[in-house]
Amino acid sequence: MKSSLVLCWRLNKRLIVLEDETHGQTIGLVRRDGSTGFVKWLGFADLEYAKSLKGARPVKLVVARIGVKDGFNTLWTDLNPEQFVQGCLVDTGVFAIVNSTIRVI
Repeated sequence: MKSSLVLCWRLNKRLIVLEDETHGQTIGLVRRDGSTGFVKWLGFADLEYAKSLKGARPVKLVVARIGVKDGFNTLWTDLNPEQFVQGCLVDTGVFAIVNSTIRVI
């Protein structure tokens, strides 16, 4: 079975799982100037693709856990509150940046 990357972020007391094919969800972010907000989740993108996007801006994604899903099992890694996932903000929403794993900053 193919493994895939997943994110889990907390909105109030609810945990929301975001996969590449998740649609209709938002995710919290922190911009370079320190401002925060919620934007549409667009999935995962590699760094080269993100660099090619016109007007793309780096952001920090507010994530509680990152995971690798393999069939029915997900191996979760909890992040500390001061850790974020590297994101790429475009006009239509935000991507999480991945290489072979999720980029934690």
